[in-house]
Amino acid sequence: MKSGKLSKISLFGRIIGIVVIFAFPCILIYLINMSISLFSIKNNYIPLLHINMDEEIKISEYIAMYVAVLGIEITAILSWVIHKLSISKEMQEKNDKIKKCRNKVYISLINSLENLFQKYLFELFTTNEYLDKFIPIEDSLEDYFINLDIDGKHVEIYRYIYIDILNIKRLKEEGKKIFNHLDEMFKKITLDFYYYYKRELGTDIRVSDILKLKYINAFNELSIASIDKTKSQYKYINGNLMYIKKNNNYIVYNKKNEKLCDCTFENSMPYSGWARLYSGGEVYYEGTIENGVEIKGMFFNCEIDKNNKTVISNNKPNFIGLGRFKDNEYVLKNNIKHGKDYRIANIEYINNEYVVDKNTIKEGKLLLF
Repeated sequence: MKSGKLSKISLFGRIIGIVVIFAFPCILIYLINMSISLFSIKNNYIPLLHINMDEEIKISEYIAMYVAVLGIEITAILSWVIHKLSISKEMQEKNDKIKKCRNKVYISLINSLENLFQKYLFELFTTNEYLDKFIPIEDSLEDYFINLDIDGKHVEIYRYIYIDILNIKRLKEEGKKIFNHLDEMFKKITLDFYYYYKRELGTDIRVSDILKLKYINAFNELSIASIDKTKSQYKYINGNLMYIKKNNNYIVYNKKNEKLCDCTFENSMPYSGWARLYSGGEVYYEGTIENGVEIKGMFFNCEIDKNNKTVISNNKPNFIGLGRFKDNEYVLKNNIKHGKDYRIANIEYINNEYVVDKNTIKEGKLLLF
């Protein structure tokens, strides 16, 4: 219904335009004739261009003048149309060039980041080095940046990422190790929770799902096929829930669908809320944190003395873990003589007191490898 009304309005506008075009010469000639007549009477002389419409013989002159004015009018209109078409063509060519540059930068950077992210995950979860040296990035991408017609702060982001990728590509081609460089780059561009929990999240992840907001905003300036930043839930590639963003909190689940945290982050560390904290790949605390400090929860496998009192180090229970600690049963079975004797247990921190869970006490040795 609405398009039908617009169509009728458009047709009416065209008819009015045509009428004005053909009526304009008549109006102009009349106004010129009146002006000349008034000027002649005032200055007492006979004008050469005065047309008396009552005289039949003068009609031909009027028609000739009408045709001349109409010709000038049409010429002017055609010149204006050609000029507008020329400008429109130039603008279209410019827009096509900008679109081409944007697509080129978007595809190149996103594909390169995904490629490097897979290399990063491979080396993160194996002891092997990723042998494939191919990294899909061109050496001339800088030429496209100058034609993007995008806010300079976004262009700087593209440039920083591009330079990082080129440096990593060069190192890889030279046969040098790139893991630390990848680790530094992804720490910079991915969400804080990812960098802290990366070993718990596994490999079933798209890098575009864990980018920080400023990088998402920058990439979305480049392409219509943009990264959706309105989602509150993000999933692993296999469809399992990975994290929920709720205001400033991140509720994160590992690859086994276990909750890792429901808290805010600062400087790539859990900051306020509930979190499971790790040290050396082992859980050392689970509970509430405030401003980065453990205030109520359970510490795991921490040192206790012979009186079952908590040993404090750096204002918290001294975490020993199970990596190098072997209980007495293991020590006797394997006839282990070296190492330092230790007692460990889980310790609950509640009402500003450390309470040892006596059911979890273990005695053994901390082995020296």
